[in-house]
Amino acid sequence: MDLSPGTAGTWVNTVGGEKVLPLIKVLKAALFIASFWHMDESPLQVLKSEKAPKSDHYMVVRAAGPPANASSSTTTVPRVPRRG
Repeated sequence: MDLSPGTAGTWVNTVGGEKVLPLIKVLKAALFIASFWHMDESPLQVLKSEKAPKSDHYMVVRAAGPPANASSSTTTVPRVPRRG
């Protein structure tokens, strides 16, 4: 399939920006009702970013539930920049 960068970008924005949000909300709700959480924050190399060149980037992974079921409710969320 030959897609222009504009078409591919539109598809990514539509799927990532609109269609996936309800799923993310359901996963987040499942996290908040669980009694056990595991969170991991790992550095991530980003090739192009709007942040300053020396800025750090991270991926945050959150899992909830008993350890045997943690993989069934795992979600990855972007790191929210700290303010101030």
